[in-house]
Parts: sequence; C-alpha cells; structure tokens
Amino acid sequence: MINIKVAIFEDNPLLRDSLFQLINGSEGFICTGAFGDCSDLMRKLNRPHPDVILMDIDLPGMNGIEAVGKINQTHPEIMVIMQTVFNDNERIFQSITAGASGYLLKNTTPVRILESIREAYRWSAHDSQHCA
Repeated sequence: MINIKVAIFEDNPLLRDSLFQLINGSEGFICTGAFGDCSDLMRKLNRPHPDVILMDIDLPGMNGIEAVGKINQTHPEIMVIMQTVFNDNERIFQSITAGASGYLLKNTTPVRILESIREAYRWSAHDSQHCA
C-alpha cells in the first residue's frame, strides 16, 4: 500500500498536533513534518518530499498564501490544501490563484480532511499521467 506523504503548516500547536496524530494514525497516510511557520520553507519540504500539504492561511512571518506561491514555483507537483477558520472568499481566492488546489475550514471533520487529502493526491497523480 502506498502511503500519502503529508506535511502540516499550522501555528496552533494543539491543532497541529491533532492533525499530526490524525494523519500518522490513519492507514495509508504518513506525516513528513508538522511546522508552526514557513521559515526555511524549502528545507522543510525536502525531508522527505510531501505529496500533499495542509497549509494554514494565517501563519506568522510568511503567510500561507505567500508560501503556496513559492511552493507552486519550485514544486508544482505538491498539492496544497489551505486551511482557514472562516470562509474568507478573498483570501481563499488569493490562495487558489497562488496555486493551492483547494481549501478546508478548520472545523472540518477528520474523515473529510482525510478524504480531501486523498482527492488531492489522486488529482495530482491523475494530472501527472496526462503530462507524460
């Protein structure tokens, strides 16, 4: 069975830990890292390279929207799912424009979070087959 590699960028330590436990405790998933900010972003992405990233929009320092733009430029194969506390259409639009593949509200159920990661992973694998 293939494990979907997921990295988490979330500044709330309780939520970050909960997401880490959810991903590592679910069959078919492995967390490659859980980070409180995007400092040294490229180094964090290469240990090992994630397939999907859960990215908080509101991060200290470089925010999630800026980070998505950098990730999309250097690693377009990584799918990024933005997470936000409220349905902020403007910032969600900015995230998608920067390269995010979707978004989730932070109160999304654990089952739906895992489904979204699977969908993003399948979409990326499907997309890369079309490019070959």
